[in-house]
Amino acid sequence: MYVFLKRMSYPSRLIDLEVFFGIETSVISRIVSKVLDILYEFRGILHWDHHRLTKETLTMYAEAIVSKKAPLNCVVGFIDGTVRPIARPTRYQRSTYNGHKRVHALKFQSVSAPDGMIIHLSGPYVGRRHDTRMLRESKLSEALSKHMRLGDSTFVIYGDPAYGLENHIISPFRGANLTKPQELFNKRMSRVRVSVEWCFGSVLSNWAFIDFKKNLKVFLQPIGKLYVVAVLLQNFLTCYNGNMCSKSQRSCSFSS
Repeated sequence: MYVFLKRMSYPSRLIDLEVFFGIETSVISRIVSKVLDILYEFRGILHWDHHRLTKETLTMYAEAIVSKKAPLNCVVGFIDGTVRPIARPTRYQRSTYNGHKRVHALKFQSVSAPDGMIIHLSGPYVGRRHDTRMLRESKLSEALSKHMRLGDSTFVIYGDPAYGLENHIISPFRGANLTKPQELFNKRMSRVRVSVEWCFGSVLSNWAFIDFKKNLKVFLQPIGKLYVVAVLLQNFLTCYNGNMCSKSQRSCSFSS
């Protein structure tokens, strides 16, 4: 496990790890591949784990977000698309090219909670995939409809304008002539959302191997697996240490 964590924490060359561990690069490569496969088997807990996301946990999330001056008392998380740059592929260059970021990339859709946990992850998707299509293909809306109405409580997640308005997904008011209350709503929700989005950056800062695009070659590396496992590792680390996101939401403690 130590070999794998060392590999994920920094974009080192295999030869550097050979010197560090005193193990041949071929053995290191097999260890990394095997541990990656084992951890990837736990990816299901990133698909809205309703056994953990109980009414009590979601209520705790909503209270933590309200404590940061959010105007709603039913928001439990924040949805966003993440663009992960990759090396330019030899094939499918057009489909992997993200025009907004001007890079070849894969995309993932994440939902973060105020305790710093990423509670839903889907992907990878090709770099040109729009957020609304990722949402549709992820089946997240169906999961929310099933698990976000608990007794007399109804919860929602918040995203940017691309996600529109659904039963359990809300977004900012749009238009050129917003009222003062609408502008204030957008401003306050934006502030809270920024504080929670720190957890996305934590994945890259702690598991820097997936942030070095020259290492990420579509037909040579299992990039999708690597990012999913990095998110799992970050969630484990957050459970142990917390992170900037959870520390900014002081009223939100971790649930087991």
